[in-house]
Amino acid sequence: MKELSFSALSGKALEELAERMYACEPLEDADIAISDGVLSVGLADGAQFVINRQEPLRQIWLSSPEGPARFDYAPSMNTWHHESTGDELIGVLNGILSRRLGTAVRL
Repeated sequence: MKELSFSALSGKALEELAERMYACEPLEDADIAISDGVLSVGLADGAQFVINRQEPLRQIWLSSPEGPARFDYAPSMNTWHHESTGDELIGVLNGILSRRLGTAVRL
């Protein structure tokens, strides 16, 4: 994957993720911000999430209260998948946020 296409793909993924978060009712009290390829989410309980692109490795990285995770792009599915488990980024976030908030989160 070329650097330009990685930047475009990862940037689009982060923008779409931010839009889904803004529209998600359980996250209405969250502090959500996106800037320069970094999406940050602060929950009312103080939990912090950072989702950003890692240009040299061509991955999206997630830092959450449950620890770090790295995601690779799967062009055949047009989605980002955990480098070792294969789980989709959206599914991982849904799980972590649901556990943290105590209610079902569907991004």
